[in-house]
Amino acid sequence: MNSSMIEKILKELNILYIEPIQEHNIKMSEILRMKSSQIFSSLTLKDATTFYNTEKIDIIIMEINYPNENPFLFLNNLRKINRQIPIIIVSGTSSTDTILESIPHNIIDYIVKPVDLKKLKLALYRAVAQIYDNGMYVIKFENNLVYDVRKKILKENEQDIDLGKNELKLLDILVANKNALMSTEEIKRLIWENDYEITEQALKSLINRLRTKIGKKYIKNVSTLGYILEIK
Repeated sequence: MNSSMIEKILKELNILYIEPIQEHNIKMSEILRMKSSQIFSSLTLKDATTFYNTEKIDIIIMEINYPNENPFLFLNNLRKINRQIPIIIVSGTSSTDTILESIPHNIIDYIVKPVDLKKLKLALYRAVAQIYDNGMYVIKFENNLVYDVRKKILKENEQDIDLGKNELKLLDILVANKNALMSTEEIKRLIWENDYEITEQALKSLINRLRTKIGKKYIKNVSTLGYILEIK
């Protein structure tokens, strides 16, 4: 991908910026708005979680220092439901221990403040490349079937295919964790939220409905464990 294509894609993506110091938050959000048309900013990890759960977030940029919150618990919880979303850390902390503790969370980059804008730009470019390469922008199935991950639209030969509310939730969950096992309990929790009484048969019925729309071969069942969306 050339830089002009990356810039075009970046402009369409939603970025969540998490920074506890309001002055820094405002300044960085203004810088990011020059790259992306939609920036969500949060002062706390609690509010950031709400943004993530209610908005379509494509890239997360975050400070790693919070007075009363645990950033690594936040990252752990995030990675349980989305193994693919690019994360960039922009922090005033240059501690080797903190940097090493961040690495297992599959971050794009760790940039120490004051922020070098060239480094930030390169990190954003890598984030876009990861989104594109991992099929988080558009996923192509067989028979001219395409799922636009950002617009949440499934099309076959340019014709929209209707997805029910829970079918759409399930597809998004599997896409966010494609080629990785998602347990049945985790899928049920993410789709039906706090309703733990949903039966296995209800989940199987939902899986089968989605299979008929995207192709039976893509969603694999791992007996007693869960499901995998297998995409090359």
